[in-house]
Amino acid sequence: MILCATQSAYIPWLGFFHKAMLADVFVILDDVQFERNSYTNRNKIKTQQGEQWLTIPLKMEGHLNKTIRQMEIADDRWRKKHWQTIYNAYHKAPYWKQYEGFFDGFYSTEHMKLIHMTEYLTRWLFKALDINTRVVRQSDFNITGHKQDLILNLCKHFNADTFIFGNQGREYADVELFRQQGIKCYFQDYQHPAYPQQWGEFVPNMSIIDLLFNVGADRARAIIQEGNTTKSELLEG
Repeated sequence: MILCATQSAYIPWLGFFHKAMLADVFVILDDVQFERNSYTNRNKIKTQQGEQWLTIPLKMEGHLNKTIRQMEIADDRWRKKHWQTIYNAYHKAPYWKQYEGFFDGFYSTEHMKLIHMTEYLTRWLFKALDINTRVVRQSDFNITGHKQDLILNLCKHFNADTFIFGNQGREYADVELFRQQGIKCYFQDYQHPAYPQQWGEFVPNMSIIDLLFNVGADRARAIIQEGNTTKSELLEG
């Protein structure tokens, strides 16, 4: 059984979805400490003026002692601002009309907790991309730990024999320790594909919505996997 676990993220990049395509179970890490300036509450889109960050404002008081699931959204003004920015950037994109209705509704809905908003959006994006991986929250199982101890605890709970790390996992994962526990470590080294994009020269590492509005979900799924390990290859390896 292949497991991956990652912090929740706002309109994530392509590599986030590649991980999900490889896994049998995808754990949203919501019971870990919130990290400022991470992708948990922000991401980038491509506009006529270039890359632009979209950041959800949060109540930061005491954030060093809060987990992601405890983080609250600070005010309501960001929703209109983000939606207007997205509209300006993509309303002439080929697949805008196909997804406009969902995102219009999404940005019209109030969410008090960051995790509720990001999880809802992530599940919709998985469905749009036909990703059938089981999605669960860490907090629903009361599984704790730090770094690789948390990963080992998750693997034991879900009886996983393979865990998908991000590339930075090489910095802290003890591969031999995992091997002794019967768990294979796979380190994702995501090769970012190019695809048709508005506003000039291609810029990588944008939010998934840049891909979705430009090429549509059917092509997006293939593009996300382009030049990267597939699940069948991971199983064979």
